[in-house]
Amino acid sequence: MLSENTTITELDLGCNRIGPPALLEVLRGVARNRTLHILKIGFNPITAGFTSIILSVIRKNNHIGLQNVDLQGVVVDKEFVVLLQEIQKDRFFIVQYELSLPVKKLTTEEMREMVGLPCAYNVDPLKLLYLLKEKMRAADFFYKINKDKDDGLQKNELYNLFEEAGLPVTSSVLDKIMEFMDTNEDGIIDLKEFLLGDKRIKNISRKQVRVEQERRAKDIDYNKYSRTFQKAHIDPITSTLKIDPSTSPMRQSRRKSSTDKTVSDTLNEEFNLNLP
Repeated sequence: MLSENTTITELDLGCNRIGPPALLEVLRGVARNRTLHILKIGFNPITAGFTSIILSVIRKNNHIGLQNVDLQGVVVDKEFVVLLQEIQKDRFFIVQYELSLPVKKLTTEEMREMVGLPCAYNVDPLKLLYLLKEKMRAADFFYKINKDKDDGLQKNELYNLFEEAGLPVTSSVLDKIMEFMDTNEDGIIDLKEFLLGDKRIKNISRKQVRVEQERRAKDIDYNKYSRTFQKAHIDPITSTLKIDPSTSPMRQSRRKSSTDKTVSDTLNEEFNLNLP
C-alpha cells in the first residue's frame, strides 16, 4: 500500500504489537513512498537493535519524505543516536523515543527527573530485577536491597537498587514490581513475599522457555499469524526469512548448515545497507 500510495501524509501504527518482522514490511513500503511525512510506531515491541535499522533505511533513501518518526515508549541503541545526528545534518527530521542504550550512570537529580518519564514499552520491569539478581540467592539479594535492615523492602529501596546499577527506571516500573511482589498490599515487600515473588518469576521464565521450545518443535502454522508473516515468510520466533534452497543456488554453494536468510541480509540487499 505505502509503495503505491501518493496521497497519504500520516500513518499511525502505534500500540499495534508490531515487532521487527512486521516492521520489515512497513519499511519496504516507506522506502518507496515520497508523500508520507509522519510515521507513528511507538509503544510496539520493537527491539533496540532494530531501531537503528529504521534510520539506516531512511538515511540510505534520500527521496523518503519522512520528517517525523514517533517511537515513544521504545528504547533505542547507541547506533540509532549516531544515525539520527547524521540525518539531521542534512535535513529536518524529528524522532521521539524513550531511552538510548547503553545507559550512562546518572546522578540522583537526573534519576529523579527520569522517574517522571513514561514506562519504556520494550523493557520488562520484572526481567530487569531478575537480571540485577544475577546468580545470587533470593534471600541474599533481598538483604542486599534492604540496606536499613528493617522488616521489608519499600519502593525507595528498589529505586536505589536501579540507581546504583545505572539503570534509569520510571515510577511505573517500580509500581509494577511492588504490585507483583507485595501480595498483601501493605506497601512493603517482606522476605516471604520476596521469596515467593522470585519463585513466580522463575516459573514464568521457565514456562516461556518451554512454550518456545514446543513451538520450535512443531511446524509453524503461518495461518495463525498476520498476512505480513505469511507474505514475507518470516519465522516469528527466530525472525529469519525462509528461503527455498532450490531457488537460491548461490546460497547452496556456501558452506552453511542453514538455508535461512537473516533479516539483515534482506535489508542489505533491498535497501543497500551494510548491516552485520
